[in-house]
Amino acid sequence: VNDLVNKQNDLVNDPVKANILHYLKQSPKANYAELAEKTGYSAATIKRHIQELKKLGLIERIGSDKTGHWKIIEK
Repeated sequence: VNDLVNKQNDLVNDPVKANILHYLKQSPKANYAELAEKTGYSAATIKRHIQELKKLGLIERIGSDKTGHWKIIEK
């Protein structure tokens, strides 16, 4: 049985998302390529996890892709 009660806050069991959030806190203007380089994951993996973090409401993009930055939403 899938327990979805704490799925949103379960970043401890997902090191990829935890690493992405860690680097976005340090460098909010980072793009997919920079995050891939810093975390050691592929750019496609970073993009997929970023989309999941956005869907969970944990991050949002402020501004354009070129000059914008990531905002981490603390819940």
